[in-house]
Amino acid sequence: MLKTKKPVVSIAVFLTGGPKGIEVREVKIGAAGWTSLRFFYLAFGLSGSLAEDYVDRPQPLAAGSERFTAELKRDANKEARGRLEATRKAIVLLARRRHREVPLDFEETLRAIDDLDRLYRILERVVDAPSIAELDLG
Repeated sequence: MLKTKKPVVSIAVFLTGGPKGIEVREVKIGAAGWTSLRFFYLAFGLSGSLAEDYVDRPQPLAAGSERFTAELKRDANKEARGRLEATRKAIVLLARRRHREVPLDFEETLRAIDDLDRLYRILERVVDAPSIAELDLG
């Protein structure tokens, strides 16, 4: 994502070889059995494609890019939900360690917060706050 916070769609155009038409491809980079980076791109093979399939369309790469964009959004949403949940768990863990008892509505209130920056600010304050009530979750 750039400063505009819009996804960047990478496209590899194969003048010879490559796939017939458009397909979504993935590159995984990692070591020791774990993946540290997943990169998706559109591969567009011209040599095996029929011109008629693309010339008359207003957006030549529409079919592949729609599929790619849907996949990108799904992965981004899954990652965002994971970050939110991990941050909520960290807050509860630190709150229990610092304050011993955590009210039931505290966890419910955290689950209602979908702003990651706000959760990070709560996480920073949870250790120093004199009480759970002074965390100002509202």
